[in-house]
Amino acid sequence: MESANTTCDFLAKILNGKGIFQNGNCIVTIDRNNISATIGNQPFHTLNHVINFGTPDENGNSLITCELLLLESEVPNMVALLSKSGIIVSAVQSHWILDNPRLMYIYTISVTNRVDFANIMVRILNIITGSPV
Repeated sequence: MESANTTCDFLAKILNGKGIFQNGNCIVTIDRNNISATIGNQPFHTLNHVINFGTPDENGNSLITCELLLLESEVPNMVALLSKSGIIVSAVQSHWILDNPRLMYIYTISVTNRVDFANIMVRILNIITGSPV
């Protein structure tokens, strides 16, 4: 049986992110290195997606929630691809005023196999951002 940390590291590797196992959850952050942004004309450096993988149930499925950071122009295609993949879009919002470019956040919910989800999300992020995750 592999450890939770090993599984978290594996999920992070699939997503080309950084994983940390905390309070029974695997939290993977994926940097958006292709965005340079400011808020109020000051550099903003917290540009990443955050995916939380819950503990699997008896069927091997986990509650998985995401906070995806997008450019405003990426939102329509992201919502469409997420929906087609069976991932529930629970919110689309902006966090900031005076941001440049306009940054948007999409929140998602899914209950599925963690590895399957990670592979789906890699494909979607590659399509939306135009660069490999």
